[in-house]
Amino acid sequence: KATFSCWIKRSLISSAQTLFWAGSDNSNYQTFPRFLANDKIVVAEINSGSTTWEIFTNRVFRDTSAWYHIVVAMDTTQATAANRVKIYVNGVQETNLNTDGGYPGENRETLINTAVPHQIAHDYVAQYYSGYIAEVCFLEGSQNAPTDFGEFDGNGVWKPIDVTGLTFGNNGFYLPFTGNGSNTAFLDSGPDARAITVTNNVVHSFAQAKFGESSIYLDGVNDKLTMPDSNDFDFGTGN
Repeated sequence: KATFSCWIKRSLISSAQTLFWAGSDNSNYQTFPRFLANDKIVVAEINSGSTTWEIFTNRVFRDTSAWYHIVVAMDTTQATAANRVKIYVNGVQETNLNTDGGYPGENRETLINTAVPHQIAHDYVAQYYSGYIAEVCFLEGSQNAPTDFGEFDGNGVWKPIDVTGLTFGNNGFYLPFTGNGSNTAFLDSGPDARAITVTNNVVHSFAQAKFGESSIYLDGVNDKLTMPDSNDFDFGTGN
């Protein structure tokens, strides 16, 4: 069981590009997922140079102006083959799939979360991802729904949510890609460098930005940023 989630904005299309990959060499690996050269999303496992199982979307993803949220959720213990690997884009499951390569066998131990290198945006055959990537999550031991990572706002737009409360497992990880390496540390870059205190679930978000590449997200439930009182804020005399 494993789930991978990320938010991406593509800058190059019509080329094979990896998002998440695990393997020992270019003959033994698992894509989880990557883009095919025709811009379809594929999830597959290759052993000794041969495809063990493979599914990919019939839909193509060529919009370089929008963010895509992609989730691949796997549970090979499922009795129904179609439930063993699920692909979601922007909160909606992709059901129009090419499954000629088949689903993983029931209870199959795949290469994901085994003792082989795991790589983001790269693999052994140099299929580098080109574009932006944000809010990367890998959860070991669970097949998660997209609603664990995002939600629709009042305008029907799929937006990221706070994921810090999820169970990531022993080898799971969360990469918010903030400049100072912390999702909840907010730095004052002004000349006085005041300390900023976070209350509740204020987080950095690279999924939306107005200036630069990031913003902060507040969920409307008692979130705030505060700084200590200072004489600098007192009015003096005169105008």
